[in-house]
Amino acid sequence: MIRDRAFELIFREHNRMITAYLHSVVGDWEAALDLTQDVFVTAHRRMHTFDPERSIGAWLRGIARKLAGNWLKKRRRHRECLVAGNDIDEVFALFDSPASDERWDDRLRALDECLGRLPENQRKVVDLFYMARATAKEIAQKLAVVEKSVFQTVWRARRNLHRCIQQTLQCREAANG
Repeated sequence: MIRDRAFELIFREHNRMITAYLHSVVGDWEAALDLTQDVFVTAHRRMHTFDPERSIGAWLRGIARKLAGNWLKKRRRHRECLVAGNDIDEVFALFDSPASDERWDDRLRALDECLGRLPENQRKVVDLFYMARATAKEIAQKLAVVEKSVFQTVWRARRNLHRCIQQTLQCREAANG
């Protein structure tokens, strides 16, 4: 019972982050939700293999990455999401070592603020790629650019989000400390 209660806390703490991570990789909210359930079922079964020296978030994302890869292979579509999704680990790494008093809501607010600070071209591509679930090819056609530039813009946006989230959380910590 104690183990199940502890796992319930792990689920509550990491559920939204894993779903967001999976959506960034597979580009489909429904699939991301289904895969999130699979991640936690797998993690529950394999909890005995978890190394407490590692970040639980990174371990869960490792499981998620494998399940998402299998999902994408079966569907043979959205390959560009998997390729581009590999860089997203850098952004999600911010979630691996929260300050003891930091909450997920603070991190999500920081992400939301930082999305609003992106340059317009990056915000537009991020909205199309993640919210509208458009493929890189569709985005390139819509914006009259080459497909490769869409991936570069997504990469730059992720890099900018990573930096912005780090700075925002550090500023909040300094203001509260």
